[in-house]
Amino acid sequence: MAQALELGGKRSARLSAANAEVTAAEARGRQAAADFAYELAVAYAAAEAAQARADLAAQTLKRAQDDLGVSRALVEAGREANLRLVMAQAAEASARADADAARADAIEALARLSALAGVAEAYTSLAGGLLNAPASPFTADGVPPADMPALEVARAEREASRRLVSVEQRRATPDVTASLGVRRISGDDATALVAGVSVPFPLFDRNRGNVAAASARANAAEARFDETRLRAEAD
Repeated sequence: MAQALELGGKRSARLSAANAEVTAAEARGRQAAADFAYELAVAYAAAEAAQARADLAAQTLKRAQDDLGVSRALVEAGREANLRLVMAQAAEASARADADAARADAIEALARLSALAGVAEAYTSLAGGLLNAPASPFTADGVPPADMPALEVARAEREASRRLVSVEQRRATPDVTASLGVRRISGDDATALVAGVSVPFPLFDRNRGNVAAASARANAAEARFDETRLRAEAD
């Protein structure tokens, strides 16, 4: 029976790195949720704006129709020239085209929102309110809330990469293997308990390649964190 005994804090380094990876994965999950919420909010705002434009176009069409009715009555009564009726008809036709286009845009925007929200039946209207909502305040660090998930992910990945460097560095320390067994001595017709310890000496393999690779990944994660932080502060 042989049992490897890890030295140099390998186990604690692995556990620390694993915990950091879990933290990074959780941060990525929160970022994915925040990204979806952002896309949903943008789609909602677009649908709300399209609906508002459709309502405004409908009101403009109603006024053009009222003006057309008045113009027709005045021309038929001989109080206005026929030119006014022609101009009113042209204005009504233009307003109708604008209203139809705005209504089509609103239907399309509502369909996109419905698809993103995953509802069974497409929305036909919105209660509104998002466009009139106050702007989100900045955090205590001066970073907009929308940028916080990305910064959190970059920070967690940086920490995870740093701990992986520690794991690779500790792997350079050789492990001790303890062995225990029973040996039969045929001449004396007896058995003896045999124990031993083996320690490898890595004269030419100090895990330098893996340490260098992990360090490069850590440097890249550090650069990504700095880039994300600067971009968040600049927005």
